[in-house]
Amino acid sequence: MGKRFKEVFPTLELKKELDILYSDAEVVKISNTSSGDRLRVYIRAPHIIEKQDVYALEREIVRQLFPGAAMRVSVQESFELSGSYTVQALMNVYSDSILEEFKHYNQFDYLTLYHADYEFPGDDELKLVLDDTLVAREHKDDIIRIFEKILNERCGLSATVTADFKEPNESRARAHSEHKIKEEILRIRGSSAGEEKDTSETETGVAVLETGADPSTETKPVPESAADKTDRVNKEESRGRSKSTAGRN
Repeated sequence: MGKRFKEVFPTLELKKELDILYSDAEVVKISNTSSGDRLRVYIRAPHIIEKQDVYALEREIVRQLFPGAAMRVSVQESFELSGSYTVQALMNVYSDSILEEFKHYNQFDYLTLYHADYEFPGDDELKLVLDDTLVAREHKDDIIRIFEKILNERCGLSATVTADFKEPNESRARAHSEHKIKEEILRIRGSSAGEEKDTSETETGVAVLETGADPSTETKPVPESAADKTDRVNKEESRGRSKSTAGRN
């Protein structure tokens, strides 16, 4: 038997919506790591609690009960739902929360699921239809494992989760590809800029060591502006014309 949430956290002040949400929840277990920097709170509720509300509770526990401490709080929720819940009925009300959880867990899994379709061959069956990409095929097993833990261990179902693949939407795939290309270009540019800076600094250091010059007194050339360059070129052309005229005379 657990204890009522308010019995375990009597001083914790929550917003009205969260307070109502956790009013009938029970704390079944609390554990701490040997280093004392992570607290796990196991709760059970007779209804679904969205993941964003779980994250909100974690933040409030840290803010109010451990101010200024390097403490991480993880709330592990489980639900005692009525027997009328099939996999499809649960996914109808809980799929957005599951997607939010994947977003925090793994970005590749999240992006794979974002465009997925759900099919329900039976009351206790869920088929994930994923875009047929290399990332989806690599992460399929991980996604299935997490889904089964959520549906069965957290929500108390006896669900079987499988996965299939579909042809990606061409315009969506193209947009995703262009986005990844832009990201790669920016990454390469940033890397190149860093390398140029590092090389410049290294070469300056070597020159100082070889000549014994004091870097604080070393005179560095001032970059030529566009206006100065134009003026210099005009003067050189004028001198060239003058020499040519003098040669003919």
